[in-house]
Formats: sequence, structure tokens, C-alpha cells
Amino acid sequence: MKRLFVIVFIALFLTSCRLTDFLDDETLPGDSGSFNIVSEAPVYSYARSIYLDYPYLFVADGNARLTIFDIMVPWSFNSVSTVDLQSYVFDPIYDMARDSRNTLYAAMGESGFYAFKTNTPYSVEIQNYKQDVHAISVSIDEGNYYGNLLAVCGKNFWKIYEIIGAGQVFELSSQNFIYDRNYKKVFLSYPYLYLASDNEIDIYDISNPANPSLINYEPAYNFKQMQIIGNRMIVMTNTNLIFYNISNPYALVKLSSFAFNLYPTSFCFAEGNLIVAYSNKKIGHYTLTSQYNLNTISSIYLNYQVNDIKFHDGYYYLACGEYGIVNMEIIADSILMDIVYSNNLQFINNTKKRFIKT
Repeated sequence: MKRLFVIVFIALFLTSCRLTDFLDDETLPGDSGSFNIVSEAPVYSYARSIYLDYPYLFVADGNARLTIFDIMVPWSFNSVSTVDLQSYVFDPIYDMARDSRNTLYAAMGESGFYAFKTNTPYSVEIQNYKQDVHAISVSIDEGNYYGNLLAVCGKNFWKIYEIIGAGQVFELSSQNFIYDRNYKKVFLSYPYLYLASDNEIDIYDISNPANPSLINYEPAYNFKQMQIIGNRMIVMTNTNLIFYNISNPYALVKLSSFAFNLYPTSFCFAEGNLIVAYSNKKIGHYTLTSQYNLNTISSIYLNYQVNDIKFHDGYYYLACGEYGIVNMEIIADSILMDIVYSNNLQFINNTKKRFIKT
């Protein structure tokens, strides 16, 4: 009898863990309560991507428009300004980064590379621009051994700059006409530079930013997105989510890989929680074990596809296309949600009804 009890206990334990080597495409019955839609706000046109520098959220809004939100009060936020650039440019903002001088650098594809003065986000101005730098991604690393550095990449080039003033940069090095690459994302973490293209990630040693050297590359077929946190790198492709140890960029260590059953659109890993958005408007919530296995926690279907996800202090901000910006949090117990937000419960319930697909 004792032996039977132990066997049953182990079986129940393994079932409850739900460890998997793939990201489930099924909604788990009764689990959607862990998602709490806190608030929402419209954009002028279409929320493509977002950059979060608390207390402000910068939104690539449709074609050639930047919209800024004050998110100091997460359950009640609205746009404070919008900049229409259609008189100057014709491309959307593909990527953004903001430095300690409150200059926002925006990669705008064929329209160029722009710097915005955002000291007062209620009144944004163009500080500088380089229309011949067709950037699609930008990254900043300040206060390192060399100084304040900025990197950009376009389809077949990359550049490293030193930030020498508000909106002012000085080119240190570059590589152009790299026709066997189609760069999509750059990440700068001195003394290394990570450049993701369609099918691989190149890693450069930039100890001397004026003379970078290629030290490694990692296959990443059908690359979509990456996130680097400390000595860990998470790469999302059309088919996989891959975790790496990058303590030694000369020899990356693959920790785990998970296959998608659906095409992903974005992901965000923060505080042990992995949020993945899919092309069928589903959001999945997973946790990661110390052995790099995934626990499937919950999922929910929304009315709009999620293009980008950013996290700050317990809240996830979702760029939801024409719908705008949605603020979401994870609450493990729906009863706890009612207690925490008792003062705003009616507002939250109404928001859920509009946003969650029924």
C-alpha cells in the first residue's frame, strides 16, 4: 500500500509540472485567470513596436509617427504627445534606444537615422538626423571602459559610434556592403557586439571600437527577435526559442531549445516568467526551471495580434497594432487580483470584456 501511494504521488507530481520540450498551442482550461488586463490606451494609427524607459513608453505608431505615453500610473495611462514625421520621412520606426541625455535614437529604414530631444516628452523635437544611414536597429551602452557607445545596423551594414553630445555621434568603425547578410537586430554590450541576420548571429569583439574583430557566429535560421539578460541570450526564430549561456562569447553554450507549434510574433522574459505572443492572437505564459525546462502555466486569446512586449515592475506592455497599447500583469490567483484591485475592479472587468476574445 505504501509503495502504491509513492507511485501515485510521483505520477501526480510529474503531471502537475507539465515539463515540455515544446510550447503548447492549446489553451489550458481554467488557467486564463492568471492574466489580468489592467488598462489600455489607443494610438493614432498602429502600434508596431515599443521602447520603455520608465516612466515613459515610446511607441512606433504607424508610418513615420512617434507617440509617447506616461506610464507612471500603470492602471490609468494615456499618450502625452505624438510627433508626425510624414513631412520628412516615409518609413516607420523600426527600433529605438534612449540615452542618459534623454535623446531618443530611432532607426527608420530607408528614411534614415534620427535623434529626438525628449527631455520634456510632452514636447518632442528632432535634434539630428542622418538620412544616408538606413538603420533598422539601434543599441546603446553607456558608461563602459571606452565611454558612451551606440551601434546601428541596416540590411547589409553596421556602424559603431561614440556619443559625444546630445544627439551628436562620431563614427568609430563600420562595415558596409555585406551582401551575404540581412541584418535585423543589433545589441551592444561592451566589449561585445551582437548582430542578428536572417540566418545567424555574428559576435564581434569591440574592445577597441575603432577596430572590431569577428570572433564567433551562431546559426539562427529565420531569426525574429532576441533578448540578452546578463550572461544569458534568448533567441526567437519562426520555429524555435533557444537559450544560450554567453559568459564566453568565443564559445556559446546552448542550454535548451523549444519548438513552436505556432508562428510567434514576440516574446519577453522577465522575473522568471516567459510571455510569448503568437500569430493567432494567443498569449502564452511559461516559467523556466533551473534545468531550463519550460512549465506551461496558462494561455489566453486576445482580439488583436501582439507585435511587441516590454516589461517594467510587474507590468507587461503590449503593442497591439490598431488596438493600441495594453497593460497586462500576471496574477496567479484570481481572488488575489480582486483584493489588490478592489478599488478599480469595475474598470478592470470592463477592460477585460473589450480586449479578451470570448
